[in-house]
Amino acid sequence: MVTPIVPNGNQTTIDGPAPAIKTAASRPDLLLLVESGKVHGALPSFRTVMTSLAGGRDVADFTRAWLRTYNTPQTLNVGGVTLTAAPRPRGTEALECAWLRQRPANGCDATCGACDARILDMDAAPFELVAVVNRVDIGTNACAESGAEARLVFGAIDPSNKAPLALTVIFEYGLRGATRDWARRFATVRSLRKVEDQEVAVGNIVRSFALESPHLLRMRTNEALFGASSKDWEFREFNVDSSARAFVPAPVASSPALALNRSPALGTWIRDHQSDIKTGKNPLPAEYQTLALGFPDARFDWSASGDPQQDKAFSSNTCNGCHGGSRPQEPFEFQLLALAPAPVAPPTNSGSGGGLVYTPSVPVTPPPANVAVDEPTHPSTVLVSRFLFDPDRPEKSELAHRDTSSQAILTADCSAPNSVRLTPQPLARRVH
Repeated sequence: MVTPIVPNGNQTTIDGPAPAIKTAASRPDLLLLVESGKVHGALPSFRTVMTSLAGGRDVADFTRAWLRTYNTPQTLNVGGVTLTAAPRPRGTEALECAWLRQRPANGCDATCGACDARILDMDAAPFELVAVVNRVDIGTNACAESGAEARLVFGAIDPSNKAPLALTVIFEYGLRGATRDWARRFATVRSLRKVEDQEVAVGNIVRSFALESPHLLRMRTNEALFGASSKDWEFREFNVDSSARAFVPAPVASSPALALNRSPALGTWIRDHQSDIKTGKNPLPAEYQTLALGFPDARFDWSASGDPQQDKAFSSNTCNGCHGGSRPQEPFEFQLLALAPAPVAPPTNSGSGGGLVYTPSVPVTPPPANVAVDEPTHPSTVLVSRFLFDPDRPEKSELAHRDTSSQAILTADCSAPNSVRLTPQPLARRVH
């Protein structure tokens, strides 16, 4: 059994009902938001996470090889079907160059056309931890290992000026052991009022699932940084090939190739798979899958069956539907969590001054009120979508749904005959 740990090392008990979700940051046991620009020694850096996955390979080479998958055609054979992903229009060269230029010994010119060395300093990796996400709610059995997850969300930053960039990287881990034990560990965090204590407690949990014996299920990315414009967003998914010690492409979960939208074939499939779709599953055949999933626009919804309700349920299970038209409309688009832009727009240029050319997809304003933590002197630097927390309807928010499931797990009686089984949440809640 996993013992709940708090900063002083003592075992704790979880008494009374869970506190209300007043803001997106008021329940760090469900969603720990990480303030940008500060040292968070209890929480893992991007280098630490990548090192744990590199299998002994030089972590800079491991990271560079992953980034460069966006620059070349990618293929994967799935059940005899070859899936492909085209190179992204702008590629990763600008990000890599800005990163190289942070190491003076590399001696790179403004465009990195000439460098004395090309060593990526992983201690200066341009990725900041945005959040630690507890997903015990997707476990299907409180009293056994049953598909519960936890996630680390990183956001990319311009190495030259620390401005947030349109690239989110999510590491999604399976939680080994009984779901209720993990729920109890996370629940101890809710009684801690100091941010530093919360980070220490969550950091202890993160070490056990992400660093000591990581069970990475997948890595997902959502970005426009490498696209043709700040509106050219694309999802990709990766697995670690332990023999090659490299990230390799994987089909984007539950999401068909964009070309199938409004097609008769997809419409037939949706009508024939209503029982799966209603339980949050889109078990797509290989020929419908894709390695690169685009966003036509921020309010995108899938449409193919001729039945708006069937299409809506299917769309909510997909990545671009969940991040698009299935979420509440708001200025913050395409992402569910992201580093907030500074009140003043970061400078952009053509590459000669070291800054990356990028226009944020969100208005350049202070973070909205719904992402502030309880203390007004501690403003959040993380943008949170209204899908996750809607201040106008907090009880209908995704965090409230997750809390309800987590409470059922915590109170399950595992000594009773036939361990308590839980009904999975719809997939839009399961995978996003």
